[in-house]
Amino acid sequence: AEKIFLRDGYAGATVRKIAEDVGLSATALYMHFPDKRAMLMEVGGMAIETLLAESEAIAASDADPLERMHGIMWAHMRFALANRAIYQLIFNETPREFSGQPGRERDLAGAYYRTFAGVMIELARADRLHGRSPHLVAQTIFCGCHGLVISLITNPSFGFLEPDELMATLVEGLTRGLIAEPGVTAQT
Repeated sequence: AEKIFLRDGYAGATVRKIAEDVGLSATALYMHFPDKRAMLMEVGGMAIETLLAESEAIAASDADPLERMHGIMWAHMRFALANRAIYQLIFNETPREFSGQPGRERDLAGAYYRTFAGVMIELARADRLHGRSPHLVAQTIFCGCHGLVISLITNPSFGFLEPDELMATLVEGLTRGLIAEPGVTAQT
C-alpha cells in the first residue's frame, strides 16, 4: 500500500491496485483493511510514530527548552527530507484523511503536537515568549518548518540554497523573533 500511495498519491491509489501489487484479490485485502483510508492510516501512523518517538526523546531531555525546541524543529525537518515521499503524502496530500476521524493516527498526530507545544508551554511559564501564547508560537514554528520542507520537496528545480543553511536560518530566525534566550525575560 505504501508503495502505491507514494507512486500514485492517495487519489490515484485503489484497493484493486494495492491488492494486485501484493498478489491478493481485492476481496482478500478487504479482510485485513476495510478501505484504502485504513491502509493510509496504517502507513501514516507508522511515519508519525517514528517522528513522535524522536520528538518525545528530545522533549524529555534535560536541555534548556529553547535547545529542545531547536532539536524538535531539526528532527521534523530532517525526517521530512529523509522521507520525502511519505512526508508529502502524510503531511501535505492527505491531512484531511487524518482530521476529524477517531483512531490511532489521530491520537499520534495529537501526541506529536502536544510534545511540540509542551516545550512551548515551558517557555511561556519562564516568560520567554514575548507575550504570545504558547500555542500561537508552536503553530507558527510548525508551519514555518513544514512550509520550508514541503517547498524543498515539491519544488526541487527552484534553485534553493543548501537545505541545511535554509533550515538553520529558519530555526534561528523564528526562535530569535519568538523566544527569548535562556536567562532573558521576554519583552512584550
